[in-house]
Amino acid sequence: LSLVDIQLLVAFQADGTFTKGAARFMFKKERKIEKLLGLLDKANILNKQEIKSWYNGYIVGTNTVYNPWSIMQCIAHAGKVEPYWVGTANPKMLKDLLINKSSREDKQIIRNFIKYQEAVLETDLKKQVSFDDLQNNPAIIWSLLIHTGYLTLMHMNDKRHVRLPNKEIAM
Repeated sequence: LSLVDIQLLVAFQADGTFTKGAARFMFKKERKIEKLLGLLDKANILNKQEIKSWYNGYIVGTNTVYNPWSIMQCIAHAGKVEPYWVGTANPKMLKDLLINKSSREDKQIIRNFIKYQEAVLETDLKKQVSFDDLQNNPAIIWSLLIHTGYLTLMHMNDKRHVRLPNKEIAM
């Protein structure tokens, strides 16, 4: 990875877009990240499997990818594993919705995440979520958590199986 690659990955995460061009770029770089981690692992600079468990696990389409911000921060800090992404924002609104406005069923789903790091959602997921929607229908929080990377949608049938994407988010 060149300095330009790293800057592009950071910019991709910072503006939050998943355009087709950005997605193609990300998946192409995913192979380079895997190769770089393998080389650094062989040189005993970092532990590839530990880093993968911390920062990989986001599913976009049929691809599983690393969080670009966190993986670049980890590599830049010589393999030091920390919750880099979690420190980039304050999810106060999300916490408020989950704690104060969740239904009894939603609170049980939250307990399942704490205990098993996965859950089954029976609510419909929305492709777009607005803040007004969240205030009027707190169950939409699950769609927002998937869109923002706090949850990974594993598969959908009559129920939606979701999990925490990795150790960084599980913290």
